[in-house]
Amino acid sequence: MDLSALRLELDKTNTEIFKLLKKRKEIVSRIQAAKNIAWSPLRELDVFTEYLEKNPENGFYDHLIYSLLIESQAQGRGYPQWSRSAHLECTKEFSLFTIMNPILLRMINESEYRTLKLKKTYQSQIEELWQNQK
Repeated sequence: MDLSALRLELDKTNTEIFKLLKKRKEIVSRIQAAKNIAWSPLRELDVFTEYLEKNPENGFYDHLIYSLLIESQAQGRGYPQWSRSAHLECTKEFSLFTIMNPILLRMINESEYRTLKLKKTYQSQIEELWQNQK
């Protein structure tokens, strides 16, 4: 396959990805309309457990993309904006680890999770979640 054909294939794949993202967003909107809470730590744990089990080959950037995808499609209904430091005491703290959903971060890199200076509400919810898993 020549370079031009590969680029056309990539363009087609990109178009398919964005169509699927639009479809996913519509489903997320319907789910959020049907429930009465914006964020459930237990549900997040379930979602990320399943995601990690089904995608063991994924690396950090894949995890970050998935976290940001969830956030971007669920925002506007009270879902925490991790990428805007909604969960952190210091909003000026920034790294790729700080913008990821803290539950997913704890699952993939507990030492980086431990460096986060979480707001008390998020810290207690996440710690309680882990205590209930034991």
